[in-house]
Amino acid sequence: KMSIPVRGNDIVQCISCGFVYLKERLTKSEMEKYYREVYAVDDPNAASPVRVPKSIEEIELKKEYKGALREALFDEAVKFYGNSIKAKKFIDIGCGWGGLLLNASRHGMDVMGFELTQPNVEFARKKLGFDVRQEQFDKSDLPENYADIITMSHVLEHVPEPAEFVEKIYKTLKKDGIFFCVVPNFNSLCSSIEKENWQWLERDWHYSHFTPKVLKKLLEDKGFTIEKLETVSGDYGTDAPIKALYSLYPDLNTPEKLTDALNKINNAGQGEEIRIIARKSTNGKKKGKNNN
Repeated sequence: KMSIPVRGNDIVQCISCGFVYLKERLTKSEMEKYYREVYAVDDPNAASPVRVPKSIEEIELKKEYKGALREALFDEAVKFYGNSIKAKKFIDIGCGWGGLLLNASRHGMDVMGFELTQPNVEFARKKLGFDVRQEQFDKSDLPENYADIITMSHVLEHVPEPAEFVEKIYKTLKKDGIFFCVVPNFNSLCSSIEKENWQWLERDWHYSHFTPKVLKKLLEDKGFTIEKLETVSGDYGTDAPIKALYSLYPDLNTPEKLTDALNKINNAGQGEEIRIIARKSTNGKKKGKNNN
């Protein structure tokens, strides 16, 4: 399909569908080797979900590790699931050292993770005792209609073939199962202003870039019903978006005005992070809550 450059010459956009992707990239084998041996390994600045704690005790003592439990994300996924989660099957793809798995297991769920980075896999397996597969999820031998809830936070953008990946997720879920996906928003305020300097451009390992419209269509094309779609500041934080707003609109000169403007930006689909909750339904595609 025809594409045009949108950030430099290597990040391009499909003319027909709007999908944005990295044109020049590592091979799949090179990519897997990178994630196993390099990505977030011994990096003190890595995000807390992939920065391995020194001990289990540290998880409870440090705020950033408690944040890696993704309590709000888990609670919302469970709310949309709408049934008892006792002994139900929960999968986190790109589970890091297992923070979200730990949270789900504490709520009585039967958990499994997928992760490539070696230190994270070792901690999740040896320290937390979880079933973590060091392989690509879309190549796994999981049967169809297996899982009740699948989550994927800041992972789909790293995947070489996102359409095939989403199709595998759909097949793996049971009927009425929930898929909760979080990705950076290429249409965000900071992305549009900062261009090449956007923090989440990460051209070395973000193979795909999504907008709310493109992500929604991808999931619906694979059979999902969209229950909720929103954009938020999320893991990006509010400092950069607020700074960007103030640079554009100096009259927003109070915290209250800036906060109100940021909420409007998020509601307009320009928040830094896309959060989408989808259901595997065999009853046709019905619309859920969607503000984009």
